[in-house]
Amino acid sequence: MDLAALYHRPESEFAYLYTEDTVHIRLRTKKDDVVKVNLLAGDTYLHYSEAWYQTGQAMTKVATSDIHDYWQCEWQLAPNRLAYAFRVQGNDGEQVFYCDRGVYPIDDHDILKQVNAYFRLPYFHEIDRVKTPVWVKDTVWYQIFPERFANGDPTNDPENTLPWGARKHPRQDDFYAITNLKSVMMRDQPQEMWWA
Repeated sequence: MDLAALYHRPESEFAYLYTEDTVHIRLRTKKDDVVKVNLLAGDTYLHYSEAWYQTGQAMTKVATSDIHDYWQCEWQLAPNRLAYAFRVQGNDGEQVFYCDRGVYPIDDHDILKQVNAYFRLPYFHEIDRVKTPVWVKDTVWYQIFPERFANGDPTNDPENTLPWGARKHPRQDDFYAITNLKSVMMRDQPQEMWWA
């Protein structure tokens, strides 16, 4: 298993409040390198009395890129704090414990018992949750990059301004046409200028 590919960051897109009482936890691994991931999680203050690190919740592979797999699970918050780590099993049979302090053998009981080794989400409050308005789900967004459009007003160009496409490989000291709102509003531009 490629241990260097294991990645997680608390309070980010890898660990966030999804609903009022549900957290999404994600882990990144090398593509096709891991067969199983379990989330070991529980209340920080019940770590010793409940020994919740001895059981795990299965995570599901939810996405794959050219070089990584992404695993995810939902965790019900009660109370609004969480300590957690990951038990990861590779295709080669190797099993490791991945926590805030790094990667350890799964049978290292000393590290498993140390609550300060775990990732932490110290407290979730409803104000921390992103609440996307319902209308956004049916909206098509366009992002306009004015510098991709034609030169809307050549009269404001500095000396030695080059026309678009003047060089196949632009140099760092080349200066191309200044764009402005007028260039965005010009409807007579070739189609490739609008979708560049």
